[in-house]
Amino acid sequence: MKRIILSIVILMSLIGVMPAQAMDFYVFGVNLKWFKNTEPKDYGKMVLGGLACAVIHEGSHILYCKAKGMDYDFNLKMNRLDAEILTSGASRKELKQMAMAGYIGDSLAGLLLTSFNKTRNSYFTKGYTLTHSIGLATYNLRAEDISDFETIRENSGNEDTFFYGIAAISAHNLLRQEW
Repeated sequence: MKRIILSIVILMSLIGVMPAQAMDFYVFGVNLKWFKNTEPKDYGKMVLGGLACAVIHEGSHILYCKAKGMDYDFNLKMNRLDAEILTSGASRKELKQMAMAGYIGDSLAGLLLTSFNKTRNSYFTKGYTLTHSIGLATYNLRAEDISDFETIRENSGNEDTFFYGIAAISAHNLLRQEW
């Protein structure tokens, strides 16, 4: 419940403060002034960064399943902008780690993108980190029947600790960039 309230607050902050003429207005360390100087091709790069974030997240789940020899079924859910990976015959530990793999993979990729001067402030990286942050903030609102965090909890993991750890990495990645 705490995460849902936090998610709603973050979403309302992001949606409610993006006026077209934003001047030196900050949301979570992001200066919205950069929107004014952004060109259509830059938005295209941001979309590619966002897609890369989604592919790395789901790919990390699949890579974990393959590495452990787990049987899985990948289902893309366009109605909620998510995917689900159904596994069979996996241990509780494997299920917990598979659920964690998506956010670990995309968080590490975000850390790499924001660690190098050449990529840190690119529009691709901005799209990647924004998608990661917005995706994390909205996850509990989008996930219906199966979610990474529920799977972690149901298999003896501490979902809150994991969520806040990933949220800290996400905030770190956003704040490393010049907006």
